[in-house]
Amino acid sequence: EAKLMDIFEIKQRDRKELLYSNFHDHPKFQEYWNEYFAELFKKVGYLPLYELVSLVYSKFKLFENFKEEAAFLAKFLDAVIKLEGSGAGNLRTFLEFSQDLDDDKKAVFSIDLPNYIDAVRVMSFHKSKGLGFSVIINLIYDERDDTSAMYFKESEGIINVFHITKEMAEVSLKLKPIYQAKKLDEDVQDLNLLYVISTRAKHELYNLVIKKITKTKSKEAKLMDIFENYESKSPLVIKQKEIKEIKLKQVDIITPSHAQDTYDFENLKPTYKSHFETSEGSLCHDILSKIIVLGPKTAKELQEHYDTFKSKYDFDFKKTKIVKSLNDFLNMPEIKEYFTDKPGRLIKTEVEFIDKTGALRRMDRLIFDEEREKNIILMDFKTGAENTESYKKQMTDYEAILGEVYKDFNIKAVIAYVDLQKICEIKN
Repeated sequence: EAKLMDIFEIKQRDRKELLYSNFHDHPKFQEYWNEYFAELFKKVGYLPLYELVSLVYSKFKLFENFKEEAAFLAKFLDAVIKLEGSGAGNLRTFLEFSQDLDDDKKAVFSIDLPNYIDAVRVMSFHKSKGLGFSVIINLIYDERDDTSAMYFKESEGIINVFHITKEMAEVSLKLKPIYQAKKLDEDVQDLNLLYVISTRAKHELYNLVIKKITKTKSKEAKLMDIFENYESKSPLVIKQKEIKEIKLKQVDIITPSHAQDTYDFENLKPTYKSHFETSEGSLCHDILSKIIVLGPKTAKELQEHYDTFKSKYDFDFKKTKIVKSLNDFLNMPEIKEYFTDKPGRLIKTEVEFIDKTGALRRMDRLIFDEEREKNIILMDFKTGAENTESYKKQMTDYEAILGEVYKDFNIKAVIAYVDLQKICEIKN
């Protein structure tokens, strides 16, 4: 009797075989193909990405069959919408984006947990920089060093590329310093990383170091050498009576109150108008990020920045309208104050922080005034209609982050509505 596992075993015999074609051609699974996959395969390349994903949700009744995953299923739909709006409008582009995830790309699919939930947060060592947690468990693996033999050396403005192996470095007086300089730089980076992961814990720190067992000891010192062996070859034996039973607390998972066979995804899908307005707002943010202080050439700079950033977007914006709107906004008396150079003032734009959950936060404009007393003005630009109440939580979170980093500063948060030419101060 044919089993589904037979299909996967075909792949083991021949890596070039396609699983879906064997599943499609197998008489045992023909009815399942027709019911669940045939329509999807026919519409790939014709349906927009969002509609294709919606069809998958409907076919497999994902919200109904995986109620405990409702939060991620909803987040995934949201990610598809965002990526479709940014140009990843077909399945191939979306898969390429998903397969090469750096920290910024991973954030598209991540679900931010509320601070009041007791949960384990998994993140890379680098992303933990600047954060703090009650208990930290670091997993440190004895990974192989980068075997790249490509080395670089700058001389008189020219970058020279060398192919250097360890054996070459040992016999060449010219290559040895280049080899050792890179090795020293890697060791310093490792020590910096060790410092980061060793200073994140508030109360408890556990380093689980997994070392490779080798027959001969490495001639060169490695970062892993600073950790002593505690369970080398012989694992720690725990007596049965020493193991205490832990009662797990039941966690309630909120699922959709009613799961239906078909979902009206069309009403959730953003319109052309909403995409246009969002892109226009992003363009205004890009331009304003380049205006540090106002001057006689500001109007000309606005036009130049428009020309620079316009190519990022697919829409045909009205340059005259946007430039005039921004120029009028910047010439408001109450706005000029925030774009004026003063003694003891430092202005930063598009400042990035990582909050306690590991999420990346980008603040539009920070103004540091230290002439008389230490003050920070946090300014966030908004386009479109006024909606201060809905933005208040975001600004409060930003203030909390700044308060953690700049403990001696007074912080003032304001929302600047570009289209409305209006400023609202956020008061807690």
